[in-house]
Amino acid sequence: MEDAALFGTCAVIVSILDSNSSSSDDEDEYRHAILRNKLKKRLREDNCSSDRILNFLELTVPDFTTKQFQSHFQISRAMFERLAEVVGPKLNSTAIRGRKTIHPEKQLLAVIWLLATSESYRSVGNRFNMGKASLFWCFLRVIDALSDISSSIIKWPDIVERNTIIEKFKSLVGMVGVVGAINGTYVPIKAPKQNAQQYVNRKHLPAITLQVIAAPTLKFLDCFAGYPSSVSDIRVFRNSPTIVSGIC
Repeated sequence: MEDAALFGTCAVIVSILDSNSSSSDDEDEYRHAILRNKLKKRLREDNCSSDRILNFLELTVPDFTTKQFQSHFQISRAMFERLAEVVGPKLNSTAIRGRKTIHPEKQLLAVIWLLATSESYRSVGNRFNMGKASLFWCFLRVIDALSDISSSIIKWPDIVERNTIIEKFKSLVGMVGVVGAINGTYVPIKAPKQNAQQYVNRKHLPAITLQVIAAPTLKFLDCFAGYPSSVSDIRVFRNSPTIVSGIC
């Protein structure tokens, strides 16, 4: 209600200043012009942010049940808390030009929501009460932080773990000596300006290929991405670091 009242008051002031501008002297007109510009800018900002959801993170998310939290974010609450402990310190940033620093947990949850859904930057930004530009920079920070810890999370199993995986695969599908299930998928991208056709796959969509080796628990043991999706799966496999290095 306070925001609505302020918005209305600003609108009235702008209207009055506009109607009285012709009868003002030069000095008053100059001051009025500055005030009009400031008020109109505030009106535009208020109008742009009027569809934001206030206190979604502070009031709504804490009330999610365990099932609701995982359904929305595609990650358990316990796993998120563990991730926040590891990644949170990497997301602290110095405030720029007096702007308030976005809390690491808010950055992480907003980016996870963005990755887990098909919503746009604008939609997710409105949900978490932040601008598109702020969400974009949060996205870059979170992705960089996840990349920094990826090698300690996604790694080839040691001999003990491999034996456990082999036994698990044997009990599940009756196959002996299997240490991982491998497959590839397409990650859609915006076609680059140069050599765009190389990224168009058999589905006629621009993408890159993601190759994954997973354990029977669905845990990723190895990931390799970057080749244009027009490249054959066997070529991607043969050139993946895991194969080239002889680990697999």
